[in-house]
Amino acid sequence: MAWLQRNEWGAPAPKAALQRMTLPVSTVFLHHTVTPVSNDPIADTRKVTNYSKYVDVPYTVIVHPDGTIMTGRYLNGVPALGAHTAGHNSSSLGVAVIGNYVNEQPSEVAIDSIARVLKSFIDQGFITSQFNLKSHSDAPYSTACCGTNLKAKIQEVFSRIGKTIPVYVPVPVAQAPQAPVQNYPAFPGLLCRGSKGTHVRQFQARLRDRGWSISVDGDFGPATEKIVREFQTEKFPSEPKEWDGKVGPRTWKSIFLSPVT
Repeated sequence: MAWLQRNEWGAPAPKAALQRMTLPVSTVFLHHTVTPVSNDPIADTRKVTNYSKYVDVPYTVIVHPDGTIMTGRYLNGVPALGAHTAGHNSSSLGVAVIGNYVNEQPSEVAIDSIARVLKSFIDQGFITSQFNLKSHSDAPYSTACCGTNLKAKIQEVFSRIGKTIPVYVPVPVAQAPQAPVQNYPAFPGLLCRGSKGTHVRQFQARLRDRGWSISVDGDFGPATEKIVREFQTEKFPSEPKEWDGKVGPRTWKSIFLSPVT
């Protein structure tokens, strides 16, 4: 199943500046586009944007019934503030499947691709590990989106990424923490040899996505240290003091924002 970046599927340039959002979030909303489906995933995806009244692709990611995944509204390699679920855009990501699933059944490969997208979101720190996957119709207003047949597959999506549906306990808006807005995940503290856990896995996933051959296992061992040092040498070529193989604030920021070279 291919995952196409914006330039690969010909995404139009945003009509206005995209807005950054605080990550990770704890909710993903599932949508359907109610647009025609053909054997051409790129053409079908462009139709979703061509009729759009928004400044850019409204969704974080778009999935075609043939399993192809298209990157949607991203800014500097991370999800940007979307326009998919009114009242929830700043606290959620949106995944849309092309088609109409009120009457049609979603394909098996599309379900696999949704699970792949969600696993990638977890690995990169875009969503929390105990996230909620909801239908657009679960928002507090009337809509048939994402279609009853796609909504019925939510449990199956979770099973394909080895999870069960968590109990949703809404946080009152007045009590929701207000983190600083930035276009990459907040620095979690120094990561170095011996560090383990979600943030190490998140950094390893970013290295992998940038083309480095690395295991995303959450264990900061000698192999990870070596690759971090190579990354630092590439990004800070005239600053040997930065080549320590440890992930400090500058290296953390660079893995998300610096160009891939």
